[in-house]
Amino acid sequence: MRDKLKILKELLRKIENENYNGYDPYDIKGTKLYSRNFYTNNFSAKVKRKILDIIDILAPKLARKVMRIKKEKNAKAMGLFLMTYLNMYEVEHDQNYLRKIEYITDWLINNSNRNYKELSWGYPFNWNSVIYIPKNTP
Repeated sequence: MRDKLKILKELLRKIENENYNGYDPYDIKGTKLYSRNFYTNNFSAKVKRKILDIIDILAPKLARKVMRIKKEKNAKAMGLFLMTYLNMYEVEHDQNYLRKIEYITDWLINNSNRNYKELSWGYPFNWNSVIYIPKNTP
């Protein structure tokens, strides 16, 4: 148990050092280059999508650097960090966790989608499903 806790704390430290910003496995699919070729089913567009997918699989950091994708906070991740800190506080009763809980709670409230009556969040990037979904759409 102690080893797992040590690993968790080390991971949280790394995440905190990035100010909770990171890449998402699907953020590359929200770029203009990928989106431009998403709805076109001609051979050329399919090949471009496949090449981008392969580059993303083989060299995800390089792909994001070349395509100028910035690390961002993800509301779902922030919610998971919040739950982690709540659990850590319950186990260790460390006041530092309370400050982190407050920070993330404030961030979630302040970064909800204001176009909806209730608190709601979406991905911090555009993405394609069956339809095009703009960033921050719940």
